[in-house]
Amino acid sequence: MQCDNNDIRPITLAGFTGQREVVDRVENAITAAIIKKDAFPHTIMSGPPGLGKTTLASIIANEMDVPLIKIMATAIKNPSDIESILAKISNSGYNTNGEIINRDLLIPSVIFIDEIHRLPSLITELLHTVLEDNLISLKKKNYESQSNEAQEYWVPRFTLVGATNYMGQLPKPFLDRFALHFNFEYYSLEDIVKVLYNSSKSLGYFINDEGILEIAKRSRGIPRIANRFLSLSNDYTIAKTKKLDTEINFEFVNGMFKKEGIDEIGLDKRDRKALYYLSTIPRPIGSKSLAQAIDEDEDTLENSIEPYLVKLGFMVRTPQGRYITEEGKEYLGIINRGRLLPKKQQGDVK
Repeated sequence: MQCDNNDIRPITLAGFTGQREVVDRVENAITAAIIKKDAFPHTIMSGPPGLGKTTLASIIANEMDVPLIKIMATAIKNPSDIESILAKISNSGYNTNGEIINRDLLIPSVIFIDEIHRLPSLITELLHTVLEDNLISLKKKNYESQSNEAQEYWVPRFTLVGATNYMGQLPKPFLDRFALHFNFEYYSLEDIVKVLYNSSKSLGYFINDEGILEIAKRSRGIPRIANRFLSLSNDYTIAKTKKLDTEINFEFVNGMFKKEGIDEIGLDKRDRKALYYLSTIPRPIGSKSLAQAIDEDEDTLENSIEPYLVKLGFMVRTPQGRYITEEGKEYLGIINRGRLLPKKQQGDVK
């Protein structure tokens, strides 16, 4: 049985695994908003990619029974882009002056902006009054005077949910206007196992406990990666057995990992390539130079490669640059302090 990966995303808070503290706070905020017949509070979510920020934004909209508008920050370049997004919010329940006349009719949409740290400063400043007072100041052409005059317009109540893995890059005045701040943590092994059980059940995959545990161990604590490994393991099993209903066991899972070049602690060829290069540089190196050296773009390096290497203690990021640690050298076999670490894969770049 084959399903689109989107089918395995939970649509309710009850079905969301992990991030217990965040989920509890979201549940409280949803309950209060429904009782008050008001919008869910403006929310900022931070943390590495793949931990469920987009999924939780969708759940909030679903639980509030309101529309979800999703957009990348890079698609918002000027005030007219913001104007067109806000125009999608329903004005049901308001009079022409923007006053609420019937709270039962309010439909406060959830607007989800991914990578919100990429918004131009002009846009974040424009959103200050929107988030605080539901007013937006836009310049409109006055054809009588032939000039552009700024005018204030009311905006129906809505919820802005921003996702970022660079919270420090957001301007503080903008950040202060979000009532809820959530920091997403890497998942525990136990929670990743739960995610895999739920996903395999939803997708109709037959996988034993040993296979699930092995996938969980190498998934970096990230559900998105765990689900990708699950799908790859299923495909590998089908390719080897030429059957659809064969159980995915440890042998097939391990075979998939060997084929993909992923070692026992979840490092892949790109990770090892970055570590190898760092081991040859006697001084800290900037992210741009490191990305060029390993033929990756800077975003991939900063979002997909570096966080896990830092988490493992194999590299350090400082304002002066990146450098490999003693643990990273030990992993590569450059030094040996008696710790048991996976040996580098055959065929890796030296």
